[in-house]
Amino acid sequence: VAFIGHFGRHASASRHLGPWMRRSARQIWVHSNELKSMFSSSGWVCDGRDFTGGCRSGQTDFHQTNIYTVTFRCATSGFDLCEKCAYDPSVGRVTDESMKSDLEALADASLCKLSATRLRNLWRRNWLESLPKYFEAGMLDILVQALQKCTESSQKPEEERATAQRQQPGAENQRKQVRRALLLLTSELTQRVLGLGCGGDLATNDLVWAFRSEPTAQWDEGRVVKMPKSLGDTLNSKPSPPPRNAMAAGLGGSSKAGDGALVGSEPTEPEGSEPAEPVGEAATEPEASSSSVAEAAAESGSAQPPETSEPVNDGKVNEESCFLVSWRDGQASSWVSPQLCWRMTADEDVMLATAYLFLELARGDCCDPDNLSKSLKKGADLMAVNGEGCTALLLAVRARVPVEAVRVLLEAGACPDAAGREGVTALELALRFQCEGGGDEEHLGQLVELLKKHEAILMDSKAQHEESLKKLREVFGMKMVGALLTLQLPASLPVEVLDVLRLLFRELPQALLLEALEPQAFRALTALLQHLVGGTDNMSVALVGCRLMRALYSQSDPRLRYLVQSHGAKRWAERLATAKDPAQCGLCRQLSNTEKVTMEELSREAQALSDELGTGLEVEPMEQSEEWRSNKPLLEVVQALQGASEEVPGRMAPAEGLFALRELLKTTEKGSISDERCSAYELEKADVCGQLVQFMKYQAPESPGDSRRSAPLVNPDRWGVFIEAFGEASKQSQKGIGRLMKALHAVIETGEAMPVWRHKKERGLKALTEPLPLKLRHLQSVGDKLNVSVMIEPLAKLTELSRFLMKVTPCTDAGYLSYCHRLIGSTIRDQMSNKLLLVESFEILAAGLPLPVHRVRPAEGGDSQRVLLAARSFVIKGPLQLASDVEHLRLKVALNQLQACCSPEAYPGQLEKLQEALRGLDSSAGADSPERPGMTTTSPCVDLQSAFDAALQAASAETSLDQALAVVAEESQRLGQTSGPGQDGEAVEQAVDPNARVHMVMIAVSDEIPFDLFWPMVREDIIGAVREHCPRSMPQMEEAVQAG
Repeated sequence: VAFIGHFGRHASASRHLGPWMRRSARQIWVHSNELKSMFSSSGWVCDGRDFTGGCRSGQTDFHQTNIYTVTFRCATSGFDLCEKCAYDPSVGRVTDESMKSDLEALADASLCKLSATRLRNLWRRNWLESLPKYFEAGMLDILVQALQKCTESSQKPEEERATAQRQQPGAENQRKQVRRALLLLTSELTQRVLGLGCGGDLATNDLVWAFRSEPTAQWDEGRVVKMPKSLGDTLNSKPSPPPRNAMAAGLGGSSKAGDGALVGSEPTEPEGSEPAEPVGEAATEPEASSSSVAEAAAESGSAQPPETSEPVNDGKVNEESCFLVSWRDGQASSWVSPQLCWRMTADEDVMLATAYLFLELARGDCCDPDNLSKSLKKGADLMAVNGEGCTALLLAVRARVPVEAVRVLLEAGACPDAAGREGVTALELALRFQCEGGGDEEHLGQLVELLKKHEAILMDSKAQHEESLKKLREVFGMKMVGALLTLQLPASLPVEVLDVLRLLFRELPQALLLEALEPQAFRALTALLQHLVGGTDNMSVALVGCRLMRALYSQSDPRLRYLVQSHGAKRWAERLATAKDPAQCGLCRQLSNTEKVTMEELSREAQALSDELGTGLEVEPMEQSEEWRSNKPLLEVVQALQGASEEVPGRMAPAEGLFALRELLKTTEKGSISDERCSAYELEKADVCGQLVQFMKYQAPESPGDSRRSAPLVNPDRWGVFIEAFGEASKQSQKGIGRLMKALHAVIETGEAMPVWRHKKERGLKALTEPLPLKLRHLQSVGDKLNVSVMIEPLAKLTELSRFLMKVTPCTDAGYLSYCHRLIGSTIRDQMSNKLLLVESFEILAAGLPLPVHRVRPAEGGDSQRVLLAARSFVIKGPLQLASDVEHLRLKVALNQLQACCSPEAYPGQLEKLQEALRGLDSSAGADSPERPGMTTTSPCVDLQSAFDAALQAASAETSLDQALAVVAEESQRLGQTSGPGQDGEAVEQAVDPNARVHMVMIAVSDEIPFDLFWPMVREDIIGAVREHCPRSMPQMEEAVQAG
C-alpha cells in the first residue's frame, strides 16, 4: 500500500513515492482531458511549446527526445506533454518568466514563428487579462522590430531575392513563414484590441465542423470561405435554441460525410439573394414527456426528436453574421450560423460529440446534465470555441443552464478562467448578471460559488473591463499607427499592414488618431496616399487602398477628410469604378494565386469610395464646382506666375511666388497635419506645371516674318529668377529643386493612366521614357513584307513615328505620290534650318529601300541634294500646281507604285515587261478606250501583280502609246544612270535600316593603364556622344555605358 498509494475514497490523500507512480496529469489551462503517462518514440514534440513560456524541457521541434522520454498523452485528441510540463502548475498561465521567454523568442528569428503561435493561443484563452502585462513588458516594440526585419527582404530587387532563394532555399522559406506568422499575429492583435472579427479560433480557409441543411440535414466537414461581418453582442443575449434537425443529425451518430477530397465552391446564390437555410424547419408542439430529447430519440429509434415545449429555431439566418462554408463533397456553399461551426481539431466522432455538447447547452434551463456526461465520455472537447467565440463554460452561463450542468463541465476539466471573444470569463459574466438583475438571484449565487470553488479568480466588473480596454486601445493606437506607417516604404508595405491601418483609422477615436499622426507618421501617410492613387500596380493593394481611404474619410475631422480629397481620391476611384480592364488603370498584378481580386469587387469598392467622397464635407461645405478645397498659398503662387508680364497692386511678384512655392514644397515634405501643404493632385488642378512653363517661355514682341523662329525658347531673365529659387545658389535652393522634381514626378503618376503601364514593371516617369516594342502591320500588305517592329518611347509624337516609318517602309499611296510630283517647281521653307529651298525633281531611290526623295537646291545658291521631305517639317511658299498641269501624272505614279512593290533588282525587268506589253496592244487604244476587265483605277497596289496591272492600265490610258513608251523608256534610262544614293559626291539623306539599331564602339586602352583610372576620364564624353548621336536612345544603353 505504501508503494502503490491509497485507493478508493482515500485516493485523494495518497502521496506518490516517485515519478514511476505518476500515472496521470491534468492541465486545464492547456487541455481539458486527463493525460495518461506512456513511453513514446523520439519522433514527437511536447505540445507545451505552443503555450506561453514554451516547453519546460526546452523542446521546440520534433526529434529532440529519445525512446525513454515519458510523455503524457490524451488518447482522444493526441495532445501530449512532457513530464515537466505535465506537473508544472504555471503551464498556460502568464508569469514573469513566461513573458520573458515569449518576448525573447519573438525577437529571435529562429523562434519568432513559435512565439507568435504561443501568443495567439494565449489570447484565445484570455486576451484581456494577458495583453496589459505584455504591453508593459515591451511587446509592441519587439513586434515592430521583428516586422521590420522580416519585411526588409521584400524591398530587395527581384533578381537578388531569386538569387537568395537559389543559394539558401531553406533560409528564404523560413523568412517567408516568419513574415506570414508575424503579419497574422499583428492582424489578430488588432482585431482583439478593437473588438472586431470572430475572436474565436476560426479564420478564412480554416477547416471547420459545421451543420448543413441541404441537400440533407447532416454534420459535415467544410472550409471557411467568407467570415461574418459582425456578430453583435454575444454576452447580454441568450444563445439561439438548437435547430431540431441539427439535434436529430447529432443523435443519429453519423455525419454522412463523403470520402472525397475537400473541394471549395462558390455559393450559387448571388449576393443579396435568399441564402440556403443552414437549419431545418421546426415547429412548436406541446410537451409530450419530461425525458430528454436524446433519450426519447434513442428509445423510439426515430431520426426526429420527440415533441417538446422548449423553444426551437425558426431556421432563418442573417448572412451578415454567418460563415460561408464550402463542403468537401463539392456541393454548393451555404451560410452557417456561428453557433453551429467549430474549428476542426480532432476526428469526426470527437467533433460530433463536441457539437452535441454545445447544442445541449444552448437549450438553456432544459439542458440535461446526463446528456452532457454522455457527450464528454465520447470525447467532447471542452477547450473548443464555436464561431461566436464562446467556450462551453461561457455558453452555459449565457444560456442559464442548471447549476448541475455547470458542475459537470467543471469537474470534467473546463477551465474556469477561459474568456470568450470579448475577454469576459464565466465568473465575470455571472457577476454582471447579478449586478444587472439578469436572472434568478439564487441560481446566479450558486453559480458564482461553484465557479469560485473551482479556483476561478478573475472577477473584474464591467466598468473595470471598459477602462482596461480603453487603456489598451490608447497604448496600441499611439504605438502602432506611426510604427506601421513608417515600417517600410509605401511600395513595400504588405497588404496585411494596410488592412490593419484601415481598422485603426476606422475604429480609433478621432482625438487619439490625430495624436498618433505625429509629423513623421503624417508624412508617411501622405506618401502612402500618393502611392495608392499614382504608384500601385497591384489589384489587392488598390482594393485595400479604397477601404483605407473610406475609413480615413469616415472621421469627422475636416483635415483628415481634406487629406483624402486633396490627393485626388475621387478621380482615382471613378477611374477604377468605370474601367473594364484593370490594366488601363495601371493595375496588372495580383498579390497571390490563391486570393485573387476580381475587377467587379474592386469596382464596387471604388464606387462606394466615390459616392462617399461626392457627398462633400459636412463640417466645411465645399463648392460643387470644385473637387478639392482651394489651397490659398498655392493659388497665390499661380497668380504671381500668371501676372509676370504686368504688375497688379496687392499681388506678389513672380520671384516671390517662386520662393513661396519652394517653401510650400518644404512644408509639404516636413510639415504636420496642421501646416499648409500641397499634394500632386493640387499642383495638377492649379496648373502649376503649365504656369511654370509659360512663365519661363520667351515672350517675343510681334514682328513680321519668321524671325521668331530664331528666338531662344527660354526667357533668360526669368530663367535667372527660377535658378535663384531652384538652383545652386544656396543650400535651400538645392533642396528646393529636388523637392520640385519629386513633385512633378508625382504629378505624372497621379494625373496619367496610360495603357503602356500594363507592359511595365515600374510606374511614372521611368515607365514613360523607357521604349517598348511596337509591332505595326501595313494595312495594304498581304504578307509580312511591309510589317515593321520598332522600339519607341510611350511619349513619342506620332509625327516622329511617321517620319521613322517613311524611312523604313516604301510608299505605295497614290495620293501622296501624286502630291510629291505636284511639289516639283515649288519653293518651300525648311522649319528646322529656316532656309528657302527650290524643289527641282522627284524620284524613287533605285538602290536600297525605294523611298520617295526630292532634289532640292537652296534659293540663295549652292549645290543640290536629295532629301526625304516626308521626314522634314516645311512650309510651301505660294500655290501648289494642279494635278492636270503635271504631264503623265497617272503613269508616273503607277510606275512609282510598281517600283515600291518590287526589289531594286527586279524593277528593270518589270519595265521591260511593261514595254513589251504596250507594244503588243492594239495601236488604236487611246484615252477613250474602255478599261481592261477586272481592273479599277482606285484599287490599291498591295502586291507586284496588281501594281503591274495598274501601270499597264495607266499607260494604255495615255493619249498615245508612243508617249507611254517614252515615259517608260525615260524611267529605264534613269535607272541606268543611277548607281545609288550619294553618287557623284552629292549629299543625300540615307535611309534607315530598321534591323540595324545597335552601334558598337571599340576603345583600345593599354593594359598598363588601370581601367578605374581611365574610365572616369572618358565616361562623360562617351555618354554625351551617345546622346548626341541618338537622342532618343534606350536608357539601357546609357546604363551600360555608365557602368563601363
